[in-house]
Amino acid sequence: MFFTSGENEKLLDKAVFFSKFLPDGQKRRVNLAEANDGEVLFGEISKNCLLQLNNVMELTYQPMIERLEDKKYWGECDPEYIEEF
Repeated sequence: MFFTSGENEKLLDKAVFFSKFLPDGQKRRVNLAEANDGEVLFGEISKNCLLQLNNVMELTYQPMIERLEDKKYWGECDPEYIEEF
């Protein structure tokens, strides 16, 4: 196991990440008695994370957005912005 920011060491396989979220200036220990209190974000990434993100966008979100042709789903959004999106 090793810790890195990823700037100098390349990801060779899968990795996990942990990030603690607290309002600015606050400091407190992680509550180990709580399974998921929303203060620690965690997940898994692979060395192909950009490819995975592209696949999710292309294969999941793009088809859903393309089906939103009916203007009622876009509310008062300007048609120019709808087309750009």
